[in-house]
Amino acid sequence: MPNTFESEGRVFIAPRQYCRELEQSENNTEFLLNFITLMEKVTPDSKQCDSFLLHNLILDTGITRDLADRVWKDKDLLTYGLLAVFAATDGGITRVFPNKAADDWLEDMEPHNATFYRRSLDNKRLHLSSTIQRT
Repeated sequence: MPNTFESEGRVFIAPRQYCRELEQSENNTEFLLNFITLMEKVTPDSKQCDSFLLHNLILDTGITRDLADRVWKDKDLLTYGLLAVFAATDGGITRVFPNKAADDWLEDMEPHNATFYRRSLDNKRLHLSSTIQRT
């Protein structure tokens, strides 16, 4: 776990069946805690786990962490007219930066079901928006 989530953004993981014993939850924080607890007991190559899903999840976690650490955290997003940035991967990671923007994140935790993912398939241009709750 990072020392400060604010510098790396908030991470959501898709609620997939990574391992047979992984307890599912509608609450992503609870699901993440269940996932971490299980990963302390088994390895990604365990026979009860889908090693392809887990290896992609681990890879994407590192890539999006590097993106947040090396690019996003040193930028003044407001200079670009942005309140937040995010990256979602086929591996199941969604990272929202800054962390406080994730409090208003309304998208599905499964990137393939998120509105931005579906809209990106219908558009040949880069898609830069997502649904957030305005207060």
